[in-house]
Amino acid sequence: MKIGVVALFPELVNQVFNFGVNRRARQLPDFSIEFIDLREYGLGPHKKIDDSPFGGGSGMVLQFEPLANCIRALRAKLPKAKVLLSSASGVPLKQSLVKEFAQESELILVAGRYEGVDERLVHREVDLEFSVGEYILSGGELALMVLLDSLMRLLPGVLGNQESLALESYSDSLLEYPQYTRPQEIENLRVPEVLLKGNHSEINQWRREQMLKKTLQRNPALLKSCIMSAQDQAYLSSLGYNQKQYGETS
Repeated sequence: MKIGVVALFPELVNQVFNFGVNRRARQLPDFSIEFIDLREYGLGPHKKIDDSPFGGGSGMVLQFEPLANCIRALRAKLPKAKVLLSSASGVPLKQSLVKEFAQESELILVAGRYEGVDERLVHREVDLEFSVGEYILSGGELALMVLLDSLMRLLPGVLGNQESLALESYSDSLLEYPQYTRPQEIENLRVPEVLLKGNHSEINQWRREQMLKKTLQRNPALLKSCIMSAQDQAYLSSLGYNQKQYGETS
């Protein structure tokens, strides 16, 4: 995979590769990433990249020309790249979307800032706007870091144990089951007995039920996109889950 990153503070985004398993991505033979400071494409002697919005209002807007020139320069190197823009008004970033991005051979990631970017730039150059949550950030660099961290985990060779990908939260539209480690008892709290018996069939069933239960309690909307067996549905019904209340399951 080849990635181009456009940001006002590219050195901040670069930090995501300095820690943990993400450092391995830089060592992959078919992976490369280039960071571009948007001000390199700024206009005039002061490298201007923003201006006040037409129609009035507070804040500043990133201008069309610097961003377009920067993205087009990257496109010359990455002709197959999809352009993704971090934006508070973008579609929510979900694991299913990250998996789609992981299938791309080239990506261009653009960090939004200020009050946003000139909409004509979005229309002309951007394939998708994405948001990492319903809250306000000072800039899109942190959003790009979130995306990159999630994306790098899906590249073969980054995680030591690829099996763990299939068991993580959101991998099957469900939240992950509870985890325990030694000692078996601490402050009068014991590890569930099923995990100590060594019966893998029972353990897998317990874990599945815990995933369903946690998802129902914390984010029941996820159940709408989960493929469930009759046993799963029976277990959820025993917990009071009503499909009509949350929508039909797949």
